[in-house]
Amino acid sequence: MSYGQIVTFIFDEDYSDVAGDEEGFKRRLIVEIRRTTGNPCIANVSTAAGSINVSFILTPKKGQSAEDLQQAVALLETQVMSGSFNLTLPSGKVVSADPTSFKAILVTPIVTTAPPTTVGATATPEPDSNKTTIIIVCCVVGGVLLIVIIAITAYCCIKKKKEGKVSSNQSTQRLHEEDVEMSERRKDHPGKLVLH
Repeated sequence: MSYGQIVTFIFDEDYSDVAGDEEGFKRRLIVEIRRTTGNPCIANVSTAAGSINVSFILTPKKGQSAEDLQQAVALLETQVMSGSFNLTLPSGKVVSADPTSFKAILVTPIVTTAPPTTVGATATPEPDSNKTTIIIVCCVVGGVLLIVIIAITAYCCIKKKKEGKVSSNQSTQRLHEEDVEMSERRKDHPGKLVLH
């Protein structure tokens, strides 16, 4: 069964300092977390306003036990609580995590989304939920195309049947033309010859 640690902490700084380059801030954050913990498996990284609230899930790397993961989280906690977990903002300003804000909660099972990747970093495996989403989208598109094809075929069949039918006006016109033709033939017919 999959497990991980949900980690949260706060940088007591104005969120607007990172809002313009939130993805860049997340990349710097991931690099620093990986450096501190020695664990590349970080998912669901998010930042939110109210100072700079950071949240992510640290999952075990291949072959790592729950105890190993707990030790990696403890390394990060030590850095934050000592005031030495620092990041450089896009503006160049260096900020430190609030030592009193660190929280870690063990969760099992976990659901993750792919985190932003950094150059030279080990990527977290693509979650099965992305594959499921792709399959669902393909099925929906295929279903819509099938409905469109059926509708076009039905329309063409109905149109063809209508073209083959004779309207009542056309039917009356044909009967009238046949009557006129028969009348003309009777006039031309000499009738019976009478012998004297």
